[in-house]
Amino acid sequence: MTRTSFVQIASVLFLLTTHSAYSFSARDTYCVAATPELKQMEQRRILLSTSGKPHSMTIHIADQPSEQAAGFQFVCPDVYANTQILFVYNQEISVKFHMRNVRGSLDIGFFDMNGNLIEVHTMQPYPAGAKRGPVTGPSRPFRFALEAQEGYFDANQLLAGKTTLQWTD
Repeated sequence: MTRTSFVQIASVLFLLTTHSAYSFSARDTYCVAATPELKQMEQRRILLSTSGKPHSMTIHIADQPSEQAAGFQFVCPDVYANTQILFVYNQEISVKFHMRNVRGSLDIGFFDMNGNLIEVHTMQPYPAGAKRGPVTGPSRPFRFALEAQEGYFDANQLLAGKTTLQWTD
């Protein structure tokens, strides 16, 4: 590779990582500020209450199959540090969640049909280059699943068996 080619490639990478929605991670893959699916998700406020202590938050709602399939895939970690996705299903289901194409660890809380938090799990991204990795799901059916940055549930004292989810609007 000539010096000119190297400088051109380095310039393009610099522009992409500093002047667009795309950036590159340590895994040499890109991430975006928001995927089309994340952009189309409705935003609503919910209230999570633990032993009477309220925690209000704005969440993105993934209630369409395309939104549920996308989740936080390809989204940069600094975005989901302040963004939560609530997966909403029409009835209680038993499915597993994966972390393929997700750039960092996430917590996921599973809620039953009455909005009771039944379990919280921490999910790890797939190893670099892996096409398969661990999947996560609760020990019983759920109706809602809330994905947030790792540590979110602990930091906000959202506890399985003690926290309930309510719609505020």
